[in-house]
Amino acid sequence: MRRKGIVHVQVDKGWLRLYWLFEGKKKYLYTSLPDSEVNRLFVEQKAKSIELDIISGNYDISLEKYRLVPLAKKKAEEPISSILRRFEKWKKPHLTTDRTLNNYRHAIKKLSEFYQKDVCLDDLKEPQLYINWLSKHLSYSTVRLHLSCLKSLYKYAEVDPNPWDKVTLKTQSKPKPRPFSKAEVVKLLEIAKTDKFYPLIRFLLTTGCRIGEVAGLKWESVDFGSSIITIKESYVRGENRLPKCNKIREIPINESLSDLLISIRPEKVKKSDRVFNFKYECFYLHWQHILEAAGIPYRKPHYLRSTFICHALEAGLTPLQVSQISGHDVQTMFNYYVNSVNKPSLPDLF
Repeated sequence: MRRKGIVHVQVDKGWLRLYWLFEGKKKYLYTSLPDSEVNRLFVEQKAKSIELDIISGNYDISLEKYRLVPLAKKKAEEPISSILRRFEKWKKPHLTTDRTLNNYRHAIKKLSEFYQKDVCLDDLKEPQLYINWLSKHLSYSTVRLHLSCLKSLYKYAEVDPNPWDKVTLKTQSKPKPRPFSKAEVVKLLEIAKTDKFYPLIRFLLTTGCRIGEVAGLKWESVDFGSSIITIKESYVRGENRLPKCNKIREIPINESLSDLLISIRPEKVKKSDRVFNFKYECFYLHWQHILEAAGIPYRKPHYLRSTFICHALEAGLTPLQVSQISGHDVQTMFNYYVNSVNKPSLPDLF
């Protein structure tokens, strides 16, 4: 059990920081120093200084007194892009891909776009206005991700209080799916039949896969002998990763799906070859033209997944069966998909 007023030296991913409790609240001071024998001695002296101030009643609640580099100097001299570079150097050894760092880079890019300059820590005015502006241009989930990145960066830069902590983001209810009706599907497939992306569209409709999962699908995951497709990889933004929620699942191959896969399988194929080779931008462009030609209101290709799920439920598959095929959890089936195609009618019970 940690005693009140005791300041502890900790190692966080190879870097030294100080930790203590003050008035029941956790306090951290990030030193930006790598763990070494010399740096530990220096940081331990800083810990004793904080302990003495707590005991004597001279504690600086702003923590300014204890910083190795005064925050005012950082504000005056270091733009947030420079802080990001230091943060990347600290974070990168602990990451397996650049996905996380790309999120931080995108967050800083949008922040600079709003302020029309490389923002310094003390340049930040009305962060709530920035988040409100960002919400008009990006999805709720992306804005939430950017806000999380900015909070982490300012915490890393030892900004206390962190201006992003008081920013609020209005929660948005997840929109109900807008699946294509059976008539729309017939019209869509009729128009798409002469398009090079017809097999891809047909596969998405037949399996309910996410587009990233289809992009990452390899022939080694297609087992014609056991009539099973294993979804174990996704390919998004140039990176291979596990499927959403890290759920590896199996999709049964029926006769029509088997015919489709056989029709597109090259004579000489390696197990490591992708089943579908396509560029997102090209596919989306063709998709838009197909919908226009079919006279169908535009919906993203992702709604092919919603279409499969809704019509599978209407065809009599249980929510559990559909969740096993699609990778959704059962509760999501009930919350967003049940009765999305055919609304229930009120029965005449008595």
